[in-house]
Amino acid sequence: MKTIIVKLYEILKNNPAVGIPWHLVMAGAVITTIPLIILFVSIRNYITGDATKGAIK
Repeated sequence: MKTIIVKLYEILKNNPAVGIPWHLVMAGAVITTIPLIILFVSIRNYITGDATKGAIK
């Protein structure tokens, strides 16, 4: 079993003559990005809240 990023790299590397299946590459990129966006949205208040607490006197 391989991670999505490794599989995307293999798809891009192994198909130069056939052509790049962009629909698979874009689907993999979306699937890879969605969890990161969800994580950022859920913890953004902690990141900005802690950074601004130190600036207020």
